[in-house]
Amino acid sequence: MNFIDIVAGVAKVFAAINIIAATYFHYRYTVGPSSSKNYHSAQLHWFLSGLFVIIAVLADNTLSTATTVILTIAALIGPVVPITYLRKTRTQRTPTFLDQIATDDIINRTRTTNEKD
Repeated sequence: MNFIDIVAGVAKVFAAINIIAATYFHYRYTVGPSSSKNYHSAQLHWFLSGLFVIIAVLADNTLSTATTVILTIAALIGPVVPITYLRKTRTQRTPTFLDQIATDDIINRTRTTNEKD
């Protein structure tokens, strides 16, 4: 077992760990409490999982050249889908400036109505 085989094995393990972590933070952001920390962690782990898959594929000398090229391209494109979904979800949840003004106006009306009663 040479150094490249060890690198491939470690990269496979890190890729698996990062896919699990990315899925966890992705779930926490979309379903659970949607904090910026979960958003950034999910993006980071999706990126790292793709990176470690690429390292594992390039270090694995048992794969053919065509398979290596296809898996490398897939590892580059794969994380784009969940990251795009996260960004779409974030833009839908983030209120615009006019939404914040409308919310402040509703809160002020509620306070003045409660003070008059």
